Amino acid sequence: MNKVQLAHRLANQLQISSYESIDYLNTLIREIETVLAEGEPIVFQKFGTFAPWYQTPRPGRNPKNGTPHNIPARTSVKFKPGTGLLAKMNPKKI
Repeated sequence: MNKVQLAHRLANQLQISSYESIDYLNTLIREIETVLAEGEPIVFQKFGTFAPWYQTPRPGRNPKNGTPHNIPARTSVKFKPGTGLLAKMNPKKI
């Protein structure tokens, strides 16, 4: 599912226009990006946590020709699913 498909589903659930729904999604994404760029985690109870992850520089190599090079430090994002999301994805079978 892509962002537009998700926006259409939200529009149907909330009974709003697709344009409004896309605008809300874009605003949410911008705010998540801003908070993570500031180094703060974002916690959605029972859904999961998005947290900045600082990767240190490390040695690497080009997989095509094997030449070594250094991979620079960078900040990435990790997602840890919450109990509610895991329960929804893995229902107990009777």
